[in-house]
Amino acid sequence: MATGSRPIELRAFPFGNRILSSTGALSLADIPKSLVVIGGGYIGVELGQMYAKFGSKVTILEGGPQILPGFEADLVAPVLKQMKTEGITIITEAAAAKAEQGVNDITLYYAKNGEQQSITAEYALVTVGRTPNTDGSLGLDRIGLQTTARGLIDTDTQCRTAIPHIFAIGDIISGPALAHKASYEAKVAAEVIAGAASALDYKAMPLVVFSDPELASVGLSETECKAKEIPVVVGKSSFGINGRALALKAAEGFVKVIADSESGVLLGAQIVGAEASTLISELALAIEMGANVEDLAMTIHPHPTLGEVIMEAAENAVKKNEEITKNQIQRENRTMKAKSSLYFIIAILLVAGGTLLAVKGTDAVSKAENRKQAILETEQKNVIYDKNPGEIVKVHAAIGDFVKQGDLLFEVKAAEGGETDVLAPTEGWLVKSQ
Repeated sequence: MATGSRPIELRAFPFGNRILSSTGALSLADIPKSLVVIGGGYIGVELGQMYAKFGSKVTILEGGPQILPGFEADLVAPVLKQMKTEGITIITEAAAAKAEQGVNDITLYYAKNGEQQSITAEYALVTVGRTPNTDGSLGLDRIGLQTTARGLIDTDTQCRTAIPHIFAIGDIISGPALAHKASYEAKVAAEVIAGAASALDYKAMPLVVFSDPELASVGLSETECKAKEIPVVVGKSSFGINGRALALKAAEGFVKVIADSESGVLLGAQIVGAEASTLISELALAIEMGANVEDLAMTIHPHPTLGEVIMEAAENAVKKNEEITKNQIQRENRTMKAKSSLYFIIAILLVAGGTLLAVKGTDAVSKAENRKQAILETEQKNVIYDKNPGEIVKVHAAIGDFVKQGDLLFEVKAAEGGETDVLAPTEGWLVKSQ
């Protein structure tokens, strides 16, 4: 089953006459002088920019805080900049309410900041999404195949429906309504039907907006990684320093790569700029094969090409990752030094109290290597061997004697005379006086 989808029709804005669907917007005989677009998603932006370039005065009403919801603000910014140069008016957080159609125009009423406002244009274009073609004469109810509240058909990872011999793909199952997604699902379904071992994996599914400049994304975004608490390193590079982009007069935009900060494995990538729809395939391949940012950075890209921006973004991610690792090592070293200083201060305080025996660990032994050898080779000094480090043993020790417990050797640094208890230290110092 691959019956596709159709534009969503709003009750207050039924398609016909001056109210257009995305399909109807591609069938106009003349270029409208003015157009108001309800919905600032990818379809509204693509068609809105198209008509603006044809000379129409375009206004976009978006119910959310920004157009192109789902894309991070820094990616949308270059598109917004271009739309403004094209004379497109964007009104966000606007709720379209009703329309009044005239002979040659249409007046649209909407709410903004609690106030009722209106706008008049030659046509109104409704682009608020698509709905699956699973209703009507398809007859799913006659075979007992249920749909969700949105009209979608539930499938497993092999595109199999609740009826095992019926498979479904494309816009009628969950996920974005993308032609390349449907084609991929069709391959998987065909392989499963043919008896092959196959299953869906959307890890590297690209999403493209054919705006100006183009937008493309694959894998996880920086925002998604933060939500999942995945530590990442981000590398960016601008088209503004790319020779090919400058020659094309398309210097706006950048490439962003997101990688795991520990392994460097590429988790996601976003592009806004010239030919983003083409460039994203390289990054999709990198994610699919489990490449890391160093693989991308070490791949030689021909010059002058737009693909060099990907290489440079990866190089920046590698540099950032190296800096993060360097900082971590420095922090760990500072922590170790702080601990060593603390142990030393404790030892000094213990000796100053005159009641404890400070026992120096293996560092002291290395500083007195010659003396230690002399002691081990003779039995003139009091050396205690014990197979259970950590236990208290009683010895007659004097300053300069060595005490060996297990594999550890400790030099007596202070004693209070007579019989002394020595406890093998766990971290370098130890001490206890009788």
